Amino acid sequence: MKFNLPTFLFLLIISGCDNYISNYEAEMKVCLKGEKLGLLDTAVKACEKAVKLAETHNFSPELQSQSLYKLGSLKRQQGEFTHAEEILNKIIPLEKTREKPDKQRIAVVLLELSLSLAGQNKWNEGSDIINSLIPLINQLPEQEKLIAKNTLKHYAVHLKNKIN
Repeated sequence: MKFNLPTFLFLLIISGCDNYISNYEAEMKVCLKGEKLGLLDTAVKACEKAVKLAETHNFSPELQSQSLYKLGSLKRQQGEFTHAEEILNKIIPLEKTREKPDKQRIAVVLLELSLSLAGQNKWNEGSDIINSLIPLINQLPEQEKLIAKNTLKHYAVHLKNKIN
C-alpha cells in the first residue's frame, strides 16, 4: 500500500498521540501505586510527569483535571500547602470547560483546597471554599464525606475562636 505525504503525517501524529496517552496512563499508575504504598516522592514525580504530558499535548480537560487533582492532593499530604493550593486552583476552570462538569471532582477539589488553606492558616479564605463545598457534599464519596465533616468542625472551631 502506498501513502501520500499528508496521510503519512496524519498517521504519524495519531500514533504519537497514542504513545503520549500510554505514557500518561503509565505515569498515573505509578502515581497511584506510589501513593498507596506511601511513597509520596515517587508518586509526586510520576504525577508531575503526567501533568506535564497532559498540558503539553493538550489532553482533554478531564485528564488534565485528573492528574492535577492527584498532584495537588499529594502536595497537601506532603505539607506543601501553598503549592497544593496553586495546583488545585487550576482545576475548577478546567472542569467548567467540560461539556458536563464532574460535580464529584469539583467537590473533592474544593475539599482538598479547604484543607490546603487550613494548613496555611487561611481560615477566612478557606471558609469561602467551604461555603462553595456545602451544596456539593452529597457528591462526595463516603470516605471524603467523613473528611468533609471533620474539616467543617475544624473550620467552625477556628472561626468561632476568631469571633470570641
